[in-house]
This record gives sequence, structure tokens and C-alpha cells, in this order.
Amino acid sequence: MTEVEKAYLAGIIDGEGTVTLTRRRKNQTPSPQISVSNTHLELLEYIQHITNCGRIQAKKKSQSHHQQSWHWQTHSVSASLYILEEIRPFLRVKKQQADLIIKHYKEVTPRNGRYSPKLLEKKNWLVETVQNLNRGKSTSPIIR
Repeated sequence: MTEVEKAYLAGIIDGEGTVTLTRRRKNQTPSPQISVSNTHLELLEYIQHITNCGRIQAKKKSQSHHQQSWHWQTHSVSASLYILEEIRPFLRVKKQQADLIIKHYKEVTPRNGRYSPKLLEKKNWLVETVQNLNRGKSTSPIIR
């Protein structure tokens, strides 16, 4: 991605997107995910093109008079972390979430998937902190 593309993507994510930790399956612990919903499919195709990752899905209309909308999201931990690191300098609204995920995700996620009680507590703290930021709640970005 060029610097201009990184800045543009950061603006789209700040305004229309989500930076969070979410479960992909019920038996998994949450992992980083970036998503953008929009009624302009071309915008999401552009994001998919410049990031070289993610999937675009049509969203079901809740009312017949609503416009069709689509949803782009990352499905790879490594892709999500890479994108966050690349766009981080340009983020304004979602910067705290990106900082927390970049700084703490790998240290609270064992490669073998086996969590000690202490590590699981740290992971749950990270998930709760990022989710609270997404809800607009102020929180301290210091890991326990």
C-alpha cells in the first residue's frame, strides 16, 4: 500500500469501520478483525484490492426500501495485524483499539492455544478493553 492508500484506508475505517477482537467460532478465543460496511460495493472492492485480503459479503436488507449494502472483513490474524500496523499512524478514532491490539495481542495469545489462568485473564482483559472502547467507554490501556 502506498502512504496515500494507507491514509485513505485509515479514514474509511475510522468513519465506517470497526477494529475489534471477535470470535470466528464459538470454541475459539477472540482474534483481531477489521471490518467496513458500506452501500458502495466499489469502495469495498478497492479496500480488498489494496489490502490484498478480506472477504466481501452482501448484507441482508431489513426493509425493502433500504439500499443494498455490503460488508468487508479480514479473516486472518496476520493480515489484520499487518493492516493495523500499516494504517496506525493515520488513525484518529480507532487508534487506541489498534494500539492495544498491536501491542498486546501476541503476548496474550499462546501459539499452541493453551492458556494458563493468568494468560486467559490478560486475554479477557484485552478483549473487554477493546470492546469498551468500541462502545465509547473510556478505559485505561494498561495491561494487568
